[in-house]
Amino acid sequence: MSKSERELIPELKAVLSSRRYSPVVIGNYCAYAQEFLDYLMHRGILVADVTEAEVARYLCHAVALFRKRSGRNPGKRWHEIPQAGIHALLRLVQDQWPPAPKATCAADALRFAICNEYETWLREERGLSRASIDAFLWEARHFLGWQLERCGAEGLMEESVGDIDRYMDMRALKLTRSSLKCAAERLRSLLRYLHRTRLIGTDLSPHVLAPRLYAYEGVPSILERDQIAAVLASASMDKTPAGLRDHAILQLLATYGLRSGEIRNMRIEDIDWRTEAIRVRHSKTQAYTFLPLTEPVGEAILVYLRSGRPATDARELFVRTRAPYRKLESYTAWFDVGYVTLASNPGASVDLISSATRARPNCCAPQCRKRLSAICWGIGRLRRRLPTSSLRPRISGPSLLICPERRCRHDRPLARSRSRVRWPLCREP
Repeated sequence: MSKSERELIPELKAVLSSRRYSPVVIGNYCAYAQEFLDYLMHRGILVADVTEAEVARYLCHAVALFRKRSGRNPGKRWHEIPQAGIHALLRLVQDQWPPAPKATCAADALRFAICNEYETWLREERGLSRASIDAFLWEARHFLGWQLERCGAEGLMEESVGDIDRYMDMRALKLTRSSLKCAAERLRSLLRYLHRTRLIGTDLSPHVLAPRLYAYEGVPSILERDQIAAVLASASMDKTPAGLRDHAILQLLATYGLRSGEIRNMRIEDIDWRTEAIRVRHSKTQAYTFLPLTEPVGEAILVYLRSGRPATDARELFVRTRAPYRKLESYTAWFDVGYVTLASNPGASVDLISSATRARPNCCAPQCRKRLSAICWGIGRLRRRLPTSSLRPRISGPSLLICPERRCRHDRPLARSRSRVRWPLCREP
């Protein structure tokens, strides 16, 4: 083992310590990383040359070694324990892990080149967000891989409507109508780009058929105010760091009806404690809106900052409760609403797969109206678009907007967004 490789373990330990991993986790990671280095040295493989296949072979070797030492098979997920330490070591050495796929044939080289140029076009020409670009790129890679595998690099120029129909039929097997419509829109974008760059001879985007979505088909029923209050009350009982964070997030959702991305990207400097205002960054328009910092929200955030937020250099307000301490990456909400409510209030009735948009119109305006009426904040009135009581009301007109002199010219009312934030059955650590 070379001198540089002998220094890897102390360097890995220092990196994990700087990211505030627990001493037990650091010891486990370094132990498994050392065993992996010994395995590589025995086979004469440099750490910089390690591939995913080599890691898979080592994990099979580690399972066999475990079976030999203990006389029994390890658990189904035991391999994740050494794998975590090995991945941390490889990220330190190679900077990126898993490594970017390499082209093994002409079709792969063409697919990678098209996707790289397509990504640049989506970012610079269309100005899409990172999440949207990732979604468009996934569809592009999937379609190009499917098409090039069938017809090769020469068959891309001769693509026909029948190829599009076969691809959409294949995609429709495992997708709902709403998801299939999104896939169709991403495929249309790719086909327009391919035609624009003369990679295909005909613009096939008008021939991509998407399923019909009916008006108000996916609009959920609202959560009643007593149900929202029960969720907030039960969440406030959890005094763990994760509980304090989730309670502050719930207060933001219930009071302002923010999007998931707006909460995840909220930074510490976005809260002005002197003027009691909060700045919301809109991920879609890259603009911002100032909202009043209500007392329940301010108290929840303050308690979280004092007693729940770990010490970290990250400037995002809400971070993970376990190392590495970085902002929440999941685009969904972070808690099981039904479990939290029913655990403390068995008589409550809350749908386990409810959406945050069910809480937005029913609680944001009524809770803020009393506080905001004296300081010139415009409050939109609630009305129902349809007479059916099962459909949620929508806010008509500007909602919770600040005075014109303090509002960015690009701002839009929060109620105009159609994006939804779902509350799944698990939360991010």
